[in-house]
Amino acid sequence: MLTVSNLHKYYGDTHVLKGIDIEVKQGEVLSIVGPSGSGKTTLLRCMNYLEKPSSGQLSINKVDIDAKHVSKKQIHTLRQQSSMVFQQYNLFKNKTALENITEGLMIAKKMPKSEAEEVAESFLKQVGLSERKQAYPNELSGGQQQRVGIARAMAMNPAVLLFDEPTSALDPEIVGDILAIIKDIAKQGMTMVIVTHEIEFARSVSDQVVFMDQGEVVEKGKPADVLVHPSHERTKRFLKRIHQEPDFII
Repeated sequence: MLTVSNLHKYYGDTHVLKGIDIEVKQGEVLSIVGPSGSGKTTLLRCMNYLEKPSSGQLSINKVDIDAKHVSKKQIHTLRQQSSMVFQQYNLFKNKTALENITEGLMIAKKMPKSEAEEVAESFLKQVGLSERKQAYPNELSGGQQQRVGIARAMAMNPAVLLFDEPTSALDPEIVGDILAIIKDIAKQGMTMVIVTHEIEFARSVSDQVVFMDQGEVVEKGKPADVLVHPSHERTKRFLKRIHQEPDFII
C-alpha cells in the first residue's frame, strides 16, 4: 500500500532525512514517534509531496515515484492517494464546516455541489458535528475544528490518511475525544500513518511503530517491541523521559 525506500531530504547542507525505509500494508496503522526535530513531520510531508524529497522512492497504492525523476503529473497522481490531517487544522476561515469539506470534493473530484454536500454531511455526522455544519472555524473549538479536518480528509476517500501530531494544538481535556475518533477510523480498516507524541495511544492503535531520531529510523516493529521492550539504547532513553511526563491514555 505505502512504501518509502532510501528516502533522503536536504535543506541546503542540512541532512534532515537519512535513507528512510518504511512499508505499510493495506489496513495497517503505522505510528511514528521520536523527539522534536527528529524528522517525523518532514517524512510525513514527503509522503504526499508537501515537501519534495531530495532522493529516494515513494509508492502509494501502486503509484510509484522516483524523487530524482518525477513529473508534475506523477506528483498530482500521488497526492490523490492520500489526505493529510494537520496540527493547526488548516481550515478556510471564510467557509463553514460544510464548505471546508465540499470545496475539495467539488474542485479535485469534480463532484456536483449537491452530491458533495451529501458526502460532507455524512462525514460530519461520523465525527459528531452534524449540528455545527454551518458554523465557521472561529465559531468552533479547537477540537471541533480538528474534527472538521478529519472529516475533510476522510471525505476525499484516500488510500492512506496521514496525521501530523493531530492533538498537539488541543487542550488536554479534549485530546481523548480526537484520539477516540482516530481509533474508530482505524477499526474501519483505513490505512494510516500517524506522527504522534501520545505514546500510549500509539501503542494501543498501531500495527507498527517507528522510532526516529536525527533523521534516521532507529527502531521499528510491533508496538510492544518498540514501546514496551525496545532494543536500542536511544529508544530506551526517550521512553524513560516520556514516561516521566504526563501522557494521555484512552
